[in-house]
Amino acid sequence: MIANNPDALAGKVSPATLRRWLQAVAMYAHRFNGHGAAARMDTYAAIAGISESAGHMCRRIAEHLGLIRCVSGGRMLTLEETMTARAAGSPQRGLANVFDCLVPPAALALIGELAGRPEAPTWTPTSGERLSLSDSSSFPYNRRAAARNNDAAARRRQQKRRRMASTPAYRLAESFHLRTLWLRTVAPRRILGLVKPFAEAPIPWTSQQLADAFEHINRRAGQVSPTKAHKPCALLKWYLGRIDPINDHPNAGQNFAPATPRCATCGRTRTVHDRFAAATGDPHPWLPASVL
Repeated sequence: MIANNPDALAGKVSPATLRRWLQAVAMYAHRFNGHGAAARMDTYAAIAGISESAGHMCRRIAEHLGLIRCVSGGRMLTLEETMTARAAGSPQRGLANVFDCLVPPAALALIGELAGRPEAPTWTPTSGERLSLSDSSSFPYNRRAAARNNDAAARRRQQKRRRMASTPAYRLAESFHLRTLWLRTVAPRRILGLVKPFAEAPIPWTSQQLADAFEHINRRAGQVSPTKAHKPCALLKWYLGRIDPINDHPNAGQNFAPATPRCATCGRTRTVHDRFAAATGDPHPWLPASVL
């Protein structure tokens, strides 16, 4: 197909580059039907020893020649899918394109020649479909090492995220992130630097204590929420800038939780007062004490 369509590659990529990229895609496809090649473009490029932009060019040329076809476009995961993946311990945030490797009608004459060749021995990699030695051994060792290093970098990122998730600051950020609606569009790691002083204070804060402190700031300002529109991180910074992580901690003498109204006569809460009056016939009326 490359020899019959020289104009498709003119001035773009070399035939050897396109062949290496197609071999990389075929390594991830099903060995017998060519379906289901699902990997990131940088993975294909690392195996073929080319840049990611050259990999995109090879993809466009291969689709033009009818050698591959995209059957499922990549997309970012929804919030529900992302939370399910995180609960399972996966940092995945999106899905890669899924390609099928095809045999164009113009190349059907070559099928007879390929079918007469002896089958190459196979080996089983650590993950994915088993691969033919003829598909993998044609790559130089440095290119296969580049692909392994790319996977190793992904593993290092996963290990770094696991270590980060075990820190007190991340646990506080994640707990407060789940509690606060206006922070749902921000990843917990984006607010680590803001909540870290509160998580590493001599008396660590909890997400409930932070929420009570925010409500106290709103009550003190006489508003339900700040009147000015803020971005989530800017709004969080505005709130935390009005709280001292050490001196304003509830266990240090501050109590941000709203006081429960009590009767000025008997000192009981409204629910207990009504239940006591119904049981004993106490005639004194409910008289709420002023709450500062």
